[in-house]
Amino acid sequence: MEFFTTDGKLLIQGSTITQRRFTNTRRRNIFLYCFFLLFFINVFIERLEIAQVADKTTKWVSVCIYGLVLLFYSLIMLDFLFRQYLKSKVDISKIDKIKLYRSEEGLETNIVLTMKSKRYKHYKFRTLERQFETLVETIRSLNPTIQLVTE
Repeated sequence: MEFFTTDGKLLIQGSTITQRRFTNTRRRNIFLYCFFLLFFINVFIERLEIAQVADKTTKWVSVCIYGLVLLFYSLIMLDFLFRQYLKSKVDISKIDKIKLYRSEEGLETNIVLTMKSKRYKHYKFRTLERQFETLVETIRSLNPTIQLVTE
């Protein structure tokens, strides 16, 4: 069975969901995350050197602010690299929960498949085509123990 998402298509073959992307968003996101991580590290080191030379309280406050930005950004990057399921194949028997929610505009419906290992896979569907409903029904028919959460 084929299901078309906003940036590719999903194929269900047996008990495996395979994603074929039309765009290279994942590769672009990895490059952007790495670039900005190196940028924030560079700015933090520069601010640290300036604070050590000037030895003023205001300079140390800026070091703390950039340190917090670097910390939050590294947590976001770790979520992208280690918590998201980056492989293009998902085994349906490993899915624990399906979460459905609409975007703010209402044009897209998002599906988040949460695995038993707490990793997740995110898909976006066009709401008017309603292919997300048949995808959820197909997945639930192959694995009836999956919880369905809607928002």
